[in-house]
Amino acid sequence: MFNWICALELDQDRQIIAGSEKALSDAVRRGADLRVGTTFRHNEHIDTDSTNTELVREVMDFRIVYLLKDYWVAGVQNLRMPVSLRKGFGPRESMSFFLYNQDGHQAIARPYLDGRVPTGEIGPSPTDDHWDMPKYYELDRWDVETNAPSSNFIYAFDVYRFFVCDQWEEVYAHDADGNPQYGSIENLADASMEGCEIKVAISGLCCRLNTGDDTMEHQVFVHGVPVIITLKKNISLLLLIHWSVLDPIFPCVMPAGHGVSVGLTPVVMVTSTVGCVIPTHSNSVVNKDIMLCAGSLVNRDDFLTQ
Repeated sequence: MFNWICALELDQDRQIIAGSEKALSDAVRRGADLRVGTTFRHNEHIDTDSTNTELVREVMDFRIVYLLKDYWVAGVQNLRMPVSLRKGFGPRESMSFFLYNQDGHQAIARPYLDGRVPTGEIGPSPTDDHWDMPKYYELDRWDVETNAPSSNFIYAFDVYRFFVCDQWEEVYAHDADGNPQYGSIENLADASMEGCEIKVAISGLCCRLNTGDDTMEHQVFVHGVPVIITLKKNISLLLLIHWSVLDPIFPCVMPAGHGVSVGLTPVVMVTSTVGCVIPTHSNSVVNKDIMLCAGSLVNRDDFLTQ
């Protein structure tokens, strides 16, 4: 069993009560996995018409993690769909891309997948007061009645626990042109063929998506699906295919001007050991009780294994 530890814990007012922000960012920088645990009352968050006051405990897995300015952590859930208890999935086919910052600021982007013709316009939208959820504070809202609405908000959970599993090892790194900088392709390919998970760490990934001058130094850590292709003797190519969520908004409107906000763009990303298909740089990690790290998207790719 992997060793998960609580690196940071916040109370309902989002004040630190255990751990530290530094412990969280240090672990993420080394490629650690991230999960966030929260608690809330059923009739305050799940079904506000219910009289059920039972405590609900939830732990969420964040397969996409941002490290901003080398100290600020935010995670995105990229495999979640809306579910109504006892009713099944939501009324429309969609994804629930929840985003959590290390200070408890949250966001949601909901791309609909049913192809319905949108009736709204892209841009700022009026906020909802969420009168039936007194612990829900919506900060802003975007693109309502389109096929990809989003909003930034705070839901005052009873507690926020940021868990990390710090067991990754960097096995290979290369620059944007595919020039090796650390490790070897063979080690990466061997680890993958032994069943290791793959994680890729990309620096500056969202800079090309921001047309302004306010881009922020950042790294994005993403789990990937390994595919090994042998081109010829002693030469192997590793492809990592990600269903990723990217955020072009840096910095976001957060306290002290840092953090990640919504404006999420779902993409399919492919990167390889001979260069990144996206015109930036990526780092790759493999998961097998070894540890992986990250490099710079614009300058190099790092491959990690666990």
